Amino acid sequence: MSDIAFFFRVDVSSKIGLGHLIRCLSLASVVSDNAIKSHFICRDYGDYDYRLVVESGHELHLLTSSKATQLVDKNGAKNVYQTWLGAAPEVDAQEVCDIIMQTNAPQKVVICDHYGASIKWEEEVKKMDVCLLTMSDIPSRNTKADILLDPTLGRIASDYRSFVRPITQLLLGTSFSLINKVFAELRDITLMDRLKNKSAKKVLVAFGGADPLNLTSKFLDSITSYPEGLSYDVVCGSCNANLSKIENIVNSIKIKGIVINLYIDTAEMPILTAKADIGVGTAGSACWERAVLGLPSIVVASEENQRDIASALQQKKAVHIIQLDYFEASLTVALQQLSANSGYRKKLSNSSSLLCDGTGAQRVFEKIKVVLNEKI
Repeated sequence: MSDIAFFFRVDVSSKIGLGHLIRCLSLASVVSDNAIKSHFICRDYGDYDYRLVVESGHELHLLTSSKATQLVDKNGAKNVYQTWLGAAPEVDAQEVCDIIMQTNAPQKVVICDHYGASIKWEEEVKKMDVCLLTMSDIPSRNTKADILLDPTLGRIASDYRSFVRPITQLLLGTSFSLINKVFAELRDITLMDRLKNKSAKKVLVAFGGADPLNLTSKFLDSITSYPEGLSYDVVCGSCNANLSKIENIVNSIKIKGIVINLYIDTAEMPILTAKADIGVGTAGSACWERAVLGLPSIVVASEENQRDIASALQQKKAVHIIQLDYFEASLTVALQQLSANSGYRKKLSNSSSLLCDGTGAQRVFEKIKVVLNEKI
């Protein structure tokens, strides 16, 4: 379908994290399955090489980083977004438009998954007569998007009524979560295996690609306090500013005879999630990956925009929530509870598996096609 081109505006850095890119790659995979070219427009902050984009066969357009500082508050909360584009919104938008103009496809779809993109940015890009899909995690700003996607559990249309145009298509809730299609392929057999499994042996630890609060190190520092007999798969991104420290801790843990593996920028998250008996992580987009495969999980809201997700998951009794202020002590108790109680793990597994089936990327693609046809 060479008459359509997709453009993803998304960044990775030690402040922004890796999750935005991962969910965009999930949608781009479905786009590729339909013989459509995807272009990733990303700013080079020097702490990530975007290898996952290139290795996935997509076109990568790197924008030069300016001297603008990426701000983050003392808790790592993502509430200082204006500098995250690395340029003024109008400048960044013009760079995006210049790349779009190089493509001859008559229909163009722009996917913006960036907290730093303002309505000014959207207005400039919309001048290119594109179909604009804006990703969101919390209703917080006005948008000119043709499609708004917020996969937060329990999100409803009235949450966005004052922020969108009447013609904006709203794709809300976990049925539209952008998840690697391999999770859905593993879903049935993994859920059956969880019903049979009586003991917990492997823990998947993933606090996000950047992990600005360095929760990974805090987890590892307390590992000798956790129940005996557990092994650990620890996942980090190369954009993690504390990666060297984490590698050193992991090596020291191995010397003590504890089985632990460290994965950096791994493409094997579906397999690692399927093999794990307990998950530990933040209340970000990875929650829906764990839900697809029914992984009983311990979850902490590490950022302001994760609180809605954590609250919704807790109401559904789909995860074991711990508080950031009591992270180490709460985590130790939670691991003891989950590892010792197979019934509790099965309850969490069943409840979480009902929340997401892993086919959201295909649903989003179908909705985009409908909007494109309406625009013709």
